[in-house]
Amino acid sequence: AELTRSNQSLELLYQSIARLHGAPPGRETYLSVLRDIERVLGLGHGLICLGEPGGHRGEVVATTLQPGEANPCDQRRCAWCHGTDTTRASITPEGEQLLTLPLSDAERQYGVMILGITHGSHPEAWQIQLLEALSRHIGVAIGAERRMEQSRRLALLEERAVIARELHDSLAQSLAYMKIQVARLQAVLRRPEKQAEAEQILHELREGLHGAYRQLRELLSTFRLRMEGEDLPSALAKTVAEF
Repeated sequence: AELTRSNQSLELLYQSIARLHGAPPGRETYLSVLRDIERVLGLGHGLICLGEPGGHRGEVVATTLQPGEANPCDQRRCAWCHGTDTTRASITPEGEQLLTLPLSDAERQYGVMILGITHGSHPEAWQIQLLEALSRHIGVAIGAERRMEQSRRLALLEERAVIARELHDSLAQSLAYMKIQVARLQAVLRRPEKQAEAEQILHELREGLHGAYRQLRELLSTFRLRMEGEDLPSALAKTVAEF
């Protein structure tokens, strides 16, 4: 019996880790983990709630509670649930036992996992240890996904900064040049004898517009270029074929 229990615990831990780290954690992943916990450990229904440590509001992202069952979130005890980084047991006004485990990694806490305890039973020490290990892995998965999202946002900001620099160094300079030419043209048009100079300024202004349009097209082509799994010669041939 001890060996069977150990094998089931290891299998639960392995499957949960594979789910959590195989794809970005979401509702389906959390539901699968909760159902496996209920099946292997024989516990009641549970839920996963994300929120700030000590916060007064959490968000339930997954639950195996059935319609009509007592929901611990109905008690509005968000500050209590998210108020500590230790495992706690409690009893609801209806007499149901609950086990609240923090979801955290080495940096911070992201929420809690709340599990109901079957009436008349008490979780054993090995079950609590296994649940704490699972909750840590859930916290690590959430933290890793949030850091990846932050990295994607930073990459987007860096790309925007590159685009801004390119526009400043090319198109913005051309527009500033044309602004100067327009000011010159306004001054010349007040004097009819400066007709030849006005025509020269118009020519330069036209050339400046052509240059700005060409730079804009080059920038758009550069920013839209995608490799899409092709090798460099194929990508170049595809780009040249457009022209």
